[in-house]
Amino acid sequence: MTPKKAYIWSYGAVSCFGVGVPVLIQNIFEGNNGLRPLTRFPTNGLYPALGGEVAGWELWIPEKKTSSWAFLWAKLAIQECLDRCSPSLPRSLPLIVSTTLGNMENLGDSCLSYGQLAQEIAKHFSFSGPVYTLNTACSSSLNALAFGWELLEHQPQFSQVLIVGVDALSSFVLAGFSSLKALTSGWVRPFSKNRDGLLVSEGAGAILMSLHPGNEALCLKGYGNASDANHLTGPHPQGEGLVRAIEAGLKMAHLSPNQIHYINAHGTGTPYNDRMETIAFHRVFGKEATQIPISSSKSMIGHALGAAGALESIICLEALKQQRVPPTIHYDPDLECDLDYVPEKTRPLFLQYCLKTASGFGGQNSALILEKE
Repeated sequence: MTPKKAYIWSYGAVSCFGVGVPVLIQNIFEGNNGLRPLTRFPTNGLYPALGGEVAGWELWIPEKKTSSWAFLWAKLAIQECLDRCSPSLPRSLPLIVSTTLGNMENLGDSCLSYGQLAQEIAKHFSFSGPVYTLNTACSSSLNALAFGWELLEHQPQFSQVLIVGVDALSSFVLAGFSSLKALTSGWVRPFSKNRDGLLVSEGAGAILMSLHPGNEALCLKGYGNASDANHLTGPHPQGEGLVRAIEAGLKMAHLSPNQIHYINAHGTGTPYNDRMETIAFHRVFGKEATQIPISSSKSMIGHALGAAGALESIICLEALKQQRVPPTIHYDPDLECDLDYVPEKTRPLFLQYCLKTASGFGGQNSALILEKE
């Protein structure tokens, strides 16, 4: 039986480096740090004043006045995605918005509520198909891509589906992560000996998919999802859920573990997550684990929450196109994280299959396998 695929037609991005895929990819492959002191709202010394604000956010203040930052970032990412593909795209396509916070930045005022964000996006672009909001914590975007694929498989009246992962920074977000003592006061150092936490960022990633080949020779080849059933906010120490998610993705893609050429890890920079992922990779890939390049884009762009999986999937797609893997910056070797994390410098590499992982609160674990045909 020939494995099924979902083809990537187009994508757009808004990140802490600014608006657009080109600025994101240039900075990622140059190994630049996009995290900086926060300027959009006061932190009042209650939590670290570092994060991943969208560069040049001040330019968008006039447009933001009638909506929210989340809506604005989603709009800009979707517009780039649409501009990069055919203008004859049917507006009856399904829209899936993955977000952990929706418009929580506007908590207490009369702007868009959590459930209205997707509807407002659909209204703005005159999308007349079904509209969904999906929240599975920090694995939201990967699950949205998987759900989009299933939607195309089971509802053949739709030829394309649009997925957008989005979240915006706010004092509410930072206060929550600060109360969990999950934030670092320095830079994000995934898989490093001195790692001590994450930094939150914002942005949006929009991805257009179809079951029919487009101009890009890129596709989604498999996915898996599994729950740890371990702890509300902490991962299973042996990576049980992530192991099962990766194995399910490999099985769906009809691939063996030694066929994966690169892993873009969740890599938050927290002690527990990075140790768990390393253990999970050892368990799935065995002796091959040390031979697979692994990197964390969060070392450069921070944790964009509901947008993280979409933005990092776009980075994977560009890695496949350009045949090179991005680095993990701020890296300091750690005995318990003993794999190849591509320290500091981009590396040219033959790539056909890429694994993208994500884990989230509530025991969520997701894995996507992306292919360059």
